[in-house]
Amino acid sequence: TNNGGRNKIEFLIDTGAERSTVQNLPLGCEISTEKVQVIGAKGEPFGVPIIKEVLIESDSKLGVGSLLLVPEAEYNLLGRDLIIELGISLEVVDKELKIRLCPLRAEDEQSINPEVWYTPESVGRLNIKPFKVTITNPGVPMRIKQSPLSEEGRRGLKPEIQRLLQGLLEPCMSPFNTPILPVKKKDGKYRLVHDLREINKRTVTRFPVVANPHTLLGQLHPDDQWYSVVDLKDAFWACPLEEGSRDYFAFEWEDPDTHQKQQLQWTVLPQEFTESPNLFGQALEQILQNYDRPPGVTLVQYVDDLLLAGSDKDAVRQASIQLLNFLSLQGLKVSKSKLKSIGRLGIGSPTFH
Repeated sequence: TNNGGRNKIEFLIDTGAERSTVQNLPLGCEISTEKVQVIGAKGEPFGVPIIKEVLIESDSKLGVGSLLLVPEAEYNLLGRDLIIELGISLEVVDKELKIRLCPLRAEDEQSINPEVWYTPESVGRLNIKPFKVTITNPGVPMRIKQSPLSEEGRRGLKPEIQRLLQGLLEPCMSPFNTPILPVKKKDGKYRLVHDLREINKRTVTRFPVVANPHTLLGQLHPDDQWYSVVDLKDAFWACPLEEGSRDYFAFEWEDPDTHQKQQLQWTVLPQEFTESPNLFGQALEQILQNYDRPPGVTLVQYVDDLLLAGSDKDAVRQASIQLLNFLSLQGLKVSKSKLKSIGRLGIGSPTFH
């Protein structure tokens, strides 16, 4: 976790738990006044406090979530909420369920519009009405001072800021200001993380329509043995933000070379904004209504992840190609490295070749 300080916490994964729990309050975190009811080991409910808006970093992804503080628990438990938020995949092997993955075939790639593949220079853009954000007391500015960033952090962020200024960020003079964090990735490059927790608290949220993943998987047929998983890259950034709502998402940036300070604001849905998954999910759901999937193939959407499933390998493969070309026409980008064609589920399962 990273919330003003860094905490390395070990969890046991519990896919049966809806919420993640910790035994002790992480450094720099605060307990909210809100409580939720949980069921104890003896089957009796009791109230536990919530630790809200915690920045949580795994080996490959940074997320924002809530933790339940349960000192009585024997272990820290990673539940389904953070398993999904952090994009953690579970694979059971050795006489159990096997899922084998393989890359696209060369002949498959020849049938796919190359414009669909993500590159750092080509972020997706949806041709949809810009989203409007409503906050409580919009006439009351919110200015949270930017904590000093290290020289290394600012230099690491500069190439990313310059990239984002090509349409995703714009200079501004806003009465709102919230801090940013530089997060170093495995490849040595830096990721920009915008701490929008205070804006999220004041956001008037719409009714969430993000479905429970277990409910979604119930759409699959028992005969569906072949799967294809499509991961949309930086999908929230494909959604334009109404000009009147951009002020809320401003931050201060100081160039490490010129030492010039300026405010920048997002022109698209920020990744750390609480409404982004819901808004994008609804937009994508409407777009996918125009996708003409082949008979016998099921399409399941969970926010920015798409799953194609069917009983026939070739039908699923062809549907995957059609879906990628459809997404390209809509202005969305797909992570080529994370595109997965998943073979039959079972012992000694075959794979796509």
